[in-house]
Amino acid sequence: MDRFLSITSSTPNKRICLENVDDPPPPAVDVPAPLPELKFQYLFDTVYKLVSINGDKIKASCQNCHKIITAYTTSSGNLLSHIKSQHIFLMSKVEDARKKKIESTSSTLIQTKIYDSTKKVSEEKMNELVFNYIINEMKPLITCEKRSFRELIMGLTGIKDTSILPNRIQIKAQLKSRYALYVQMITDLIQSHNYICTTADIWSSNNKSFM
Repeated sequence: MDRFLSITSSTPNKRICLENVDDPPPPAVDVPAPLPELKFQYLFDTVYKLVSINGDKIKASCQNCHKIITAYTTSSGNLLSHIKSQHIFLMSKVEDARKKKIESTSSTLIQTKIYDSTKKVSEEKMNELVFNYIINEMKPLITCEKRSFRELIMGLTGIKDTSILPNRIQIKAQLKSRYALYVQMITDLIQSHNYICTTADIWSSNNKSFM
């Protein structure tokens, strides 16, 4: 396209020249950097306006006195200090905005699932976990048959069939089996060494002595 056009007017022997008829480019517009996710976003919704961001340092303009406050993305201390010292009457407004922000955030959180319903815990694994809990915490074997305990296991594992839950008879049999294995392991260790060192403890209870 020619940048120079000649247009002939209705008046004889008269030409009007229009130079550079192309539309000039629009002026550049500075687009402010997006505000990073801040825990104190509510301050920019009520009191401050973002001026600039440089790494973790931000500059904000107070909408009441237009003073530039320097702060950091990790702390709202400078921003709150300015409000408390210069605009104390705004603190109630700021506090209301903070509470609304917390409520809105809480309402949008997705409840975390305790378990994955597509991945069931095997019966063997469940029995092992229950056994370890009872032994390590020195609980009575009847604990595994308590209603509240069974409801806890069912809720955590997602199982519906109560027949696969371990009972005290199974825990007792497993305890005897583990005990026999442990005794055999200790016996093998002792037999594999020429010398051993042991510690004995003596105590009494109800006129009976124990060692």
